[in-house]
Amino acid sequence: MFKKIFDFVKSRLFITAFLLCCIFLLSILFWFWGSLVAFNDIYIFSSSFLRFSIILIIWLIVFLFFLLKPIINFISSLKSEKRLKFKVLKKEADEFIYKSKRNFFLSLKDAKETWKNDLKTKNLPLIIIIGNEGAGKSTFINYS
Repeated sequence: MFKKIFDFVKSRLFITAFLLCCIFLLSILFWFWGSLVAFNDIYIFSSSFLRFSIILIIWLIVFLFFLLKPIINFISSLKSEKRLKFKVLKKEADEFIYKSKRNFFLSLKDAKETWKNDLKTKNLPLIIIIGNEGAGKSTFINYS
């Protein structure tokens, strides 16, 4: 049991959490009692803005030290996943567009051949028959 506890205490997660807690406690102590630090009656940390700035800078350094590499790895993994998904979608879209174009041109070619054959086999009238309703235009066409 002590081996498991000792292994947990030696783990990177525990050490990181422990260091972050210590830095948090030191930040709180510095915020409340930093104004009492003096050199020959000169209170250099008496300004709350200065104390806040120092704490902020320390926390930024800590986060950059602990979290910069994991954040970069996370962002690069997202980008690579997005690129991979984008490439797959683009490939599918290109295949779909290629098939659509091919089908369109095949159907267009087939339609042209069909119309040419229909025009060759059927005798189209060279005249237009104009007349009143019931004048016998359809009868003339049917019996001609």
